[in-house]
Amino acid sequence: MGTDFKNILADIYDNLKNNNYVNEEAVRVGIVVRILEALKQPIFNPNLVCYEYSVNKLDTNFETKNGRLDVAIFSQTNADLADIYIEIKAVGKLNIQDGE
Repeated sequence: MGTDFKNILADIYDNLKNNNYVNEEAVRVGIVVRILEALKQPIFNPNLVCYEYSVNKLDTNFETKNGRLDVAIFSQTNADLADIYIEIKAVGKLNIQDGE
C-alpha cells in the first residue's frame, strides 16, 4: 500500500472521528469516490463506474420492485453485470433490519 493511500485513509479516519461526514452525499464524495479514485478506478467514465445504478430487487414479500444502488463498477463496457456494487449510507445510519 502506497504512502498516498495511507494518507488518504488517515484523513478519512480523522474526518470520521470529527463527525465531518454529515450525510450520505458526504460519505459518497469524501470516502467512496476518494478511495475509488486512489485505486485508479475511472470515476468519470459512466460506462465503468455508474452512480445511482437501477436494479430490480425483491422486497420482504418476495415481490420485484425497482430500486437503485449508489455505485456499480464494471470491468468492461457493455457488461450485463457489474463486478462490484456499493450501497452507501450516512455514518451511523445503517439499519440492516430494513432488508436493504
